[in-house]
Amino acid sequence: MRIKISGILIALVSVISLILVACAAPAPAPAPTPTPAPTPTLAPAPAQPTELEPIGWKWCYWGSKDDVMDILTIQPFIEYVSDATGGRANCELTYDGVIHGHKDALMAVESGLVDYAMISPPDIPGTFPLMTLFSLPGLVDNSITSNCVIRELFDKYPSFEEEWSKHQKIVRIGAQVHMRADLHTREPLPTLADLEGKVINVHNETAAEMLRALGASTTIGVGSDAYLSLQRGVTDGIFCAWGSVRQWHYNEVAPYHTMLGLSPTTGCWVWNKETWNKFTPQEQAMLEHYRPVGMMNMTRGLVALNIAAREGVPKENYFDLSPEDKAKLVESFQPMWDKWVEDMNALGYPAQSILDDAVSLMEAYRYG
Repeated sequence: MRIKISGILIALVSVISLILVACAAPAPAPAPTPTPAPTPTLAPAPAQPTELEPIGWKWCYWGSKDDVMDILTIQPFIEYVSDATGGRANCELTYDGVIHGHKDALMAVESGLVDYAMISPPDIPGTFPLMTLFSLPGLVDNSITSNCVIRELFDKYPSFEEEWSKHQKIVRIGAQVHMRADLHTREPLPTLADLEGKVINVHNETAAEMLRALGASTTIGVGSDAYLSLQRGVTDGIFCAWGSVRQWHYNEVAPYHTMLGLSPTTGCWVWNKETWNKFTPQEQAMLEHYRPVGMMNMTRGLVALNIAAREGVPKENYFDLSPEDKAKLVESFQPMWDKWVEDMNALGYPAQSILDDAVSLMEAYRYG
């Protein structure tokens, strides 16, 4: 009996095993062999920038090597240009005006005789008419005030830039007012009445017109010629800025000083256009951004010149005008202001508006 049951169990187990095998899921197909990823194509290496050519640029400074202007104004700009160009722009600087004088500065830059210079518009009459605004007697205050005002007027009135754009061989990067002039004389002249009949040496016709309005006679001469005329008694004084007093040693022959503070000049810093185009746009932007620093350095240099020029002059040799004389100055110069408006109107400029803004801005910056 046991044998039968065992056989039945074995047979049953075999049947169940066969059923389970038959019902089991089929074995999955073998996974396909993966396709290898394509080898990436490397982008070509970026082209290396072309190495920029060195720039050599010439500048002729009217002063002497190692004077205060050279140290405080000239050398800092040369260093700035070098830094702005990564050292590829190098200046060939000459001194004492050996290449050109003030009157020839524009010609020197336009012709490529030099690459950079300060142009003084009053020295080249008729070339930049609007710039004569800043030389109107009695208008301009101290250098800091006037430099703010000249910036305001350039920004507000396109006529100023248009006047410069007519000179297509140069690029102006800055403009400022400086070097107001005082009266330096052989004998004391403490009042305006003392000017009557005196012969005063001046640098240009604008200054001559100014001194004639105050009762003096004038003669135009500069440098050593003015020194000799004072030394020989041909003239009684010279009307000029203190920088000129120091440069030409006028204190030796004109030891008295009447403080008028009139007839400033303007200085505009310009590049030769072809040289300017050698700078990259970024370098050009950096050079243009030097404008406020350049103004400050110029002012520092001129103040240092004034201090040096006045060294050793006794206080009693200086004469400030009385309030009455200052009022007389304004009255005496009003016809020159009116004439300026008339002349600029004839050239198509909004002259009265420009002058009115200049007056109000001078006052605003003076007390601002």
